[in-house]
Amino acid sequence: MHISTSPLRRSAVTHSQGIEQTILAALSGIPVLAPLAERPMAELLAMVSIRFQDDGAPLFSQGDASDSLYLVLEGEVVLSASAFSGGESTVIGIVQAGECFGEEAFLGHQRLVNARAGIVSQVMAIDPALVTRDDRSILEHVFRRLTTLMAEVAALKSVPPAQRLARLLMSMARQDEGAVTLPLPAMHKTMAGWVGVRPETFSSRVLPKLKAVGVSFDGNRIGIADLAALGRFAQSRSVMKGAR
Repeated sequence: MHISTSPLRRSAVTHSQGIEQTILAALSGIPVLAPLAERPMAELLAMVSIRFQDDGAPLFSQGDASDSLYLVLEGEVVLSASAFSGGESTVIGIVQAGECFGEEAFLGHQRLVNARAGIVSQVMAIDPALVTRDDRSILEHVFRRLTTLMAEVAALKSVPPAQRLARLLMSMARQDEGAVTLPLPAMHKTMAGWVGVRPETFSSRVLPKLKAVGVSFDGNRIGIADLAALGRFAQSRSVMKGAR
């Protein structure tokens, strides 16, 4: 674990009042986790920690034992997975500030994906023991999230690279229609690395298919002219049956 040694950051997270305010604000800002903000502060301080991650620093790897749910406070965390043991990892999600990941910890399941900071980031780690059986909304969220995540990892075996990237872009856009411009996450300036293919394969096979549905790449920005068209491409069965 890479933890920042910046004096300003150390002072910010070691001041007890600052920690308490950060924990309460973070939990209250996520509807599904808001009930946890009502727990006694002593309990929260014992089961919640705030960590700083350097650019590219790993939080956990696919197959690791799960010990915490994470909430991104600042920065971004890149999730990736490999469909086969020892295979190349493919990016399946970018977790932004105000979003959670690592929900499998609540079920004692091993890590389904790799997680590493896309840029210098601040995350909050939550001990799964903080959640009880009475927290039904949280447990329902965990079940839905894990079902989706397991499907995404399983899809790596059958979904071609262009379609995998299309699905990732749709998840980053967080809307289904219209046009949008997205920043290219700092950690993945080489687009081929997003889908686990060689640069020459990306240029000759992946890029033309995305350009055909209105996706453009300009420096550190990604333009999507028609999200609905990209969404149809991402879910197209004909694409899934096509050659990789």
